[in-house]
Amino acid sequence: MAGTHQTEPHSITWYACNEHIEVVLDQLVDEAETAPDLFPCEPEELGTATCHWCGSTPSYRLSAQTNHE
Repeated sequence: MAGTHQTEPHSITWYACNEHIEVVLDQLVDEAETAPDLFPCEPEELGTATCHWCGSTPSYRLSAQTNHE
């Protein structure tokens, strides 16, 4: 269809600590316009990942697919 622009989906991954899980979840839903998958952090992630909101050690990994560029 002429003039139609399709974007490839890409993955967004954010991390959240116990204190900020709700606010990070709300922000990611707003950003991705879909509910993310929520997983506990793996031990190997704890050395490099930080909470998206406050920068502390995360407890959760949130991942979502989006068509936004």
